[in-house]
Amino acid sequence: MPLCRRIAWALILALVCCALPCWAAAEPEESAPTLDTVYINVTNAQIYHKPSTRAKKYVRLSYGDSLYLKNYNSSWAELTDGTDAVGYCKTGLLSYQNPASAEPETRYAKSEGVKVYKRAYTSSSVLGKLKESDPVLVVAVTPDKKWARIQWSEGFAFVQVASLTTTPPQEPVTVYVKAASAPAYKSASASRKVGTVYYGETLTLTKISGSWARISNSVGSGWVKKSALSLENPNFDPVSYYCTAASGKIRVSLSTSAKTLGTLKRGETIQAVAITPDRNWLRVIWGESYGYMRANELALEMPAEEKVYINQNIVAAYKSASSSSKKVGEVCYGDELTLIQKSNTWSLISNAAGSGWVKTQYLTPQNPCGLATVCYVKSNSAAAYKKPSTSSGKVETLDKNEAVTAVAETPSGGWVRVLLDGQSAFMQKSALTTTPPPDYPIYVDPYKGTASETLEAVIALAIAQYGKPYVYAAAGPDSYDCTGLTCYAFKKKAGITLKRSAYAQGYDDTYPKIESISDLKRGDLVFFDTVNDGDDLSDHVGIYLGGGLFVHSSSGAGKVIVSSLTSGYYNRVFSWGRRITK
Repeated sequence: MPLCRRIAWALILALVCCALPCWAAAEPEESAPTLDTVYINVTNAQIYHKPSTRAKKYVRLSYGDSLYLKNYNSSWAELTDGTDAVGYCKTGLLSYQNPASAEPETRYAKSEGVKVYKRAYTSSSVLGKLKESDPVLVVAVTPDKKWARIQWSEGFAFVQVASLTTTPPQEPVTVYVKAASAPAYKSASASRKVGTVYYGETLTLTKISGSWARISNSVGSGWVKKSALSLENPNFDPVSYYCTAASGKIRVSLSTSAKTLGTLKRGETIQAVAITPDRNWLRVIWGESYGYMRANELALEMPAEEKVYINQNIVAAYKSASSSSKKVGEVCYGDELTLIQKSNTWSLISNAAGSGWVKTQYLTPQNPCGLATVCYVKSNSAAAYKKPSTSSGKVETLDKNEAVTAVAETPSGGWVRVLLDGQSAFMQKSALTTTPPPDYPIYVDPYKGTASETLEAVIALAIAQYGKPYVYAAAGPDSYDCTGLTCYAFKKKAGITLKRSAYAQGYDDTYPKIESISDLKRGDLVFFDTVNDGDDLSDHVGIYLGGGLFVHSSSGAGKVIVSSLTSGYYNRVFSWGRRITK
């Protein structure tokens, strides 16, 4: 071969050899033992299909991941995971030293929902989440100090270092709400509200962060201001309180505008367990939970009922202490009411029909119904009305000479409050006279009138004693005790001799016993248990007038009076009645 051709082929061969890849042209600088274990010593390392950064990416590994080393040179290492899979990474990203060889350190999740990643970057798969204060074993921290390699299940995973703390969680502490109410938030800031806690509630304190406290109860957990909590328990052993309001509201929180959980009627009891520092509210047991009631609606002892009377013809009653609120009814001159509470110029009153607010100026403690005068209808078709107004509706139309008992004359004049078969009504004064007609049966001698006429004579005589003084053992005609009045009236007008003590009259089975107030009739004797002395249930007596009223000689009032049986004291101590017949 000519020399020139030999030189040309030598040049071509040299060029071809220079173009071959380094990996194929060079022998490894060092020969590593076959299948030695090596570890990733950087936060993340990219593994390629071939020893070139331009090659297809194979997988991304993170700090501490281990592989087997098959071969390497100064730039690239050939790796396997123990299977036929082979990849390549830069030699400088590997180490024979296991970064997890140090003693594992326990750290704790700082907050709820800390993510656990498969690799040390946030776009990798999320393997799970940690709850606040959950412990984890940290086996290594990446060189950039941003990621912690942790033991996870049967392997390893990664958590951001910033989401962990070396401080163990605080031991749970029992605390109590000392504020009227306190909002609870999702985090330690006035951000998303998750609920409200109220005075006296028992909570578990699990963490403190600055001015905030993380608390929990049976409903859940949240953050509240530390200033709303106390280690001192404000609750006491349950104490029974009486409701003194006509309608006491149990509310969900310490506000009159808060949701109502339930209602107590006057006289009903409830168990209280705490009272607020301002003493305006009581924490009460309601079912299996708690509620709050105004302190002025409760009392340790039920106060004695205060009776008041209407001193104007017609007075409107309202739902609340304002004439602009809903009107719930009307009360009339002489109506006996129970005073429940006062609020400035208004008073809450109740009767058998319900309760309402009236102006205090229209009430008087003195019963204006003190006349107890027998009157007679002047002419036929005389109307008796529900109220002292001709537009109020007629109760009854009476004939000439019919008798009615007048108990009061309205202050404006023109109207008289009367009893018709014991029921209260109003008649125009001009329709009545106090002059009895000739031979009116109410004045018949004993044994000469019909049974009903004789009974009316007994009632009229008893009412005529109105205002005469109570004197023990007196039987008239100037003073009486309770049985002295009943004996006097029945003996004088019916010729009936009653036994001389309330006990003897009450237990005298000669006369039919009436068990219920609703079954009483005009003229029946009514008996009461006014003295707590064991089995004796009859120690006071009066004569029933009908309509829930009775006349009696009262030691408490010190005179002969007319009282109500429909509500109040005498309603509570009523024992039974006796129907006196010849």
